[in-house]
Amino acid sequence: MDTNKQPTSVDIVAVLLLMQAGIASVSTLEALVSTLAFGPSGALLVLLNGALAVGLVLAAGGLRRRSDGARRFARVMQVGFLIWAAFDMALALALADRTLELVPIVTRIIVPVAIFRLLKRPQVRAEFESGGDTPPSTISEQPADVSLEGAVR
Repeated sequence: MDTNKQPTSVDIVAVLLLMQAGIASVSTLEALVSTLAFGPSGALLVLLNGALAVGLVLAAGGLRRRSDGARRFARVMQVGFLIWAAFDMALALALADRTLELVPIVTRIIVPVAIFRLLKRPQVRAEFESGGDTPPSTISEQPADVSLEGAVR
């Protein structure tokens, strides 16, 4: 494994997707315990959260392989997260007369917006079009000439 390779924006998005999958997995466990304790009324929530976690893991794996379909799927999932966050915020305002707390705002709004924006960057699109052969940055790999000859007289 090459430890000197710089992570690309796609690698960062894959990590963010895996973070979202971890949150969905914990939500699945929470819904499962709730379903076991209070009856089958939460079974649909268990299935939805489980499917979400699996979908996020598959999207992250597809991004690592530079699959354009996985990139589109990840973007659609982030739009879904934003729609759900708007619905959740409207419910919080209507029922509890308050907005979401900081952690839900970060996980439901800021992270999906960051993922969506990163996946729309021209460098990321170019990386998917070339199959991952595009260098991670536009910074030259050649060392800069830092000689001071002629600079001080």
